[in-house]
Amino acid sequence: MEDFSFADRPDKERLTLSLGGNTTINPETASLYIDLQWTYLEMQKQYEAVLSQFELSESRFLIMMFLSHAPNWSLTPSEIADKLGATRATASKLLKALEQKQWVVKTTSPTDKRSSLVQLTEAGNQVLTTFLPHNFDVIAQMMHYLTPEDIQQFTILLDKLKHGTQAVKNEMEQPHGN
Repeated sequence: MEDFSFADRPDKERLTLSLGGNTTINPETASLYIDLQWTYLEMQKQYEAVLSQFELSESRFLIMMFLSHAPNWSLTPSEIADKLGATRATASKLLKALEQKQWVVKTTSPTDKRSSLVQLTEAGNQVLTTFLPHNFDVIAQMMHYLTPEDIQQFTILLDKLKHGTQAVKNEMEQPHGN
């Protein structure tokens, strides 16, 4: 059996063989999905490399951006978890890492002594100020070959993929046998 990796993506002939007569998908669709997934993973890998140069991860960066746009640069841990689409436990781990770097500070809420606020520090804001130009340069580089018309069409196509993904999610959430 041949080795298979993203560096050795199957051609249409190999996909046809792999599909084994499955008529719900054609080889072109399967090939496009594999190419899209590979491209996303490669984009993500390159973006993570840029983030790591600034001791950031995508989640840490997002948290800092949420805070930079919040009133007084402050949010509660649960607001951060909600905005991130993560559990409180996951957000807590990310916040601890940011606190260790002194990019955020946790304080007691002035309105409710039982809750806390997370606030972006000047040092954290400086990291954002330094990183953002690099962030936008990377995005511009990745998107450079797309014309305005390409971007408009790609936006429409991504919306269709979002609908398909939502349909799969909805189906997965349905109890089996109904």
